[in-house]
Amino acid sequence: MTDPADRMPTARVKLPGSFCDWLAATLAALGDSPSLASVRATLDAARRTERRHGYFLTLDATEPVLEMLGAFAADCIALGRPATGHNTREAARTARLRIHHAHTTLTDQEPTP
Repeated sequence: MTDPADRMPTARVKLPGSFCDWLAATLAALGDSPSLASVRATLDAARRTERRHGYFLTLDATEPVLEMLGAFAADCIALGRPATGHNTREAARTARLRIHHAHTTLTDQEPTP
């Protein structure tokens, strides 16, 4: 049986590595949460397939994952530099813009009823 999430359209988004590293550490700290499984799976798939190009990691994400990634980026920005590290806050700003663009691209592709 195929998971319905496997049939959902995805958008490709290239995120800064320091944001992805912060995200991975944050997901690990949050533990096993079913609501975060799709975000974890998306990040793990990108890492497993060596989708890191220099400073960036390229993910193929569904709309719900993009929304969650955007929320994590906003949280990272709100935490500030003391909690996130020297460049991670700026990386989260870049990530948030790229996630928004990917989300917009994905929703523009979807057929309207």
